[in-house]
Amino acid sequence: RTRVHHKIMPSCPRAITGSAGSRIRVVLGETGSDYVYYIDEDDGVSEWQSRDWTTGDGGPPSDLCHQMNAITKKDRHMTCVAFDPSSCNWFVSGKKRDGSGGHQWWGGNCAAHIDSNKFDSATFASPNPEDYYDNEKWICYVKGGGGYSCSSIPDELSTRMARINKRGKTFDLIRLCAIDGEDCGYYISDSEGTEWCNLGEHLSKELKHGGNDPVLDIAVGRDGSWIVFRPNRF
Repeated sequence: RTRVHHKIMPSCPRAITGSAGSRIRVVLGETGSDYVYYIDEDDGVSEWQSRDWTTGDGGPPSDLCHQMNAITKKDRHMTCVAFDPSSCNWFVSGKKRDGSGGHQWWGGNCAAHIDSNKFDSATFASPNPEDYYDNEKWICYVKGGGGYSCSSIPDELSTRMARINKRGKTFDLIRLCAIDGEDCGYYISDSEGTEWCNLGEHLSKELKHGGNDPVLDIAVGRDGSWIVFRPNRF
């Protein structure tokens, strides 16, 4: 009998898609030490998600922490997370690696804005946490690039979003933030470019003069701490 030996060749790693900066998501709470983050890791062979968050005042609400733990136990990875420590509004979505099992969860007083819609992302801010019950809570959800639902956002941002939506264009990124001592701010990137307001002197300078590589995301704490994510640096 002739034996045929098959040489097992090691499989070549596949190409890794996306930049390092595109796989990182950070949300800051009251300070730069209050946060949620996740990183979509990829070594060309396997994909997995690293994640962590702080607990206690100023960080993500306990209900959000509970749900993030549940996502892990169900073998899902997070695709979006947002929270506002002042209003306790929160949102998180997740799905399995094969794309199945997609779902969204939320809490706080934002449920009325979600209804039965399935949004891709969310962002929250509270202008005056000391007078929470007497002031507006900014809420914005984005669906499918151009659809959205919002409440009490600034007129300038509302006008821009309505124009983008009417023209059939898309939103790339929307972030609401509230820095102590400042009016509430926002950052938007869409098919027409970028715009921001009330993000503080240093963050505004970074956004305007920080380089020619694109801004992929920002994270802003109520104390004014901030991070700007670009494709290969932050």
